[in-house]
Amino acid sequence: MRAPAAPVRIAGVDLAAAPERTGWAVLELTALPSPDGRGASGRLAAAGRGLDDGALLDLLASTALTGVDVPVGWPAPFRALLDGARDPDGGALGAGGPAWRREMTLRETDHAVTARTGLRPLSVAADRIAHPALRWAAVAAEGRRRRLALPLEGPVADPVPEGGAARACEVYPAGTLHVWGLPHRGYKASAREPGSGVRAAIFAGVEARHPGVDLSAGHAAALASDDVLDAVVAALSAAWAAGGAARGPAPGRQRELAAAEGWIWLPETDGAGRSR
Repeated sequence: MRAPAAPVRIAGVDLAAAPERTGWAVLELTALPSPDGRGASGRLAAAGRGLDDGALLDLLASTALTGVDVPVGWPAPFRALLDGARDPDGGALGAGGPAWRREMTLRETDHAVTARTGLRPLSVAADRIAHPALRWAAVAAEGRRRRLALPLEGPVADPVPEGGAARACEVYPAGTLHVWGLPHRGYKASAREPGSGVRAAIFAGVEARHPGVDLSAGHAAALASDDVLDAVVAALSAAWAAGGAARGPAPGRQRELAAAEGWIWLPETDGAGRSR
């Protein structure tokens, strides 16, 4: 993929149901990550916490690609279940049991992430992550009304699509950190464990894997808030996708399901050229 002729703005959003808990970050890159994890250059222009729907739409419209940490769709079998919920014969319910419940609640991309990393993304059909997902659904609907191309399921051919329409891709910061060999648990703030020490280690590791990208503008905010740290990782994940260095759905069944369910874009390598 060609290098950008001018700095490309790529954003990351850790989307929460509440705007005040939504983390965001904006990169300005003069070179995108290559498939071997090298070559990225530029800077983190800004990062923070607090983003309402209007500001989110403005961010999507002003960036070439935005990585959003939120499920952008629901499992196809789950949607079919809801569509057939009024079936008097109960045909939509299937056989029941644990395997059936997994089929109803997990997307194809969730299974792919688990197979690759051992991590299991939260179920958009059965966990509280559904609340941010519903917020995204409303934002995406308004974005499409504004002719923004959201979300992205297929391969990223160029960071700036024809006509300047913005694009978004689903990312999973914990999965990205796992692929990069960095801590991916224990960094969330809680009443018992603030997690700031783990966040500091994660941020240092992310910087080490992107020596050409000045991330200092987000250092204090990322150590203070896991929402901001996730947003920085989300932005870098989107940059890897923009550089052709993230793994998308395979042609065929995965691509077909991704068009309806969404797809989580994880880096292809650990940042040192090793496939993961």
